[in-house]
Amino acid sequence: MVSNALVAKLQTILKEKYGKDIPIGEVSLLANDLVDIFDVLAQAKFREIQREKRD
Repeated sequence: MVSNALVAKLQTILKEKYGKDIPIGEVSLLANDLVDIFDVLAQAKFREIQREKRD
């Protein structure tokens, strides 16, 4: 789970960079989805590295 402080920071960035005033609840969902995506990518990379070490 992404902290409230980081969600608020992301909300500010989205407002400043894209001019979008997105409700905090939606920004929270976006932030957590991004964390989930990067977690999947990190796990895939880890498995790839482990396979390369075995070969």
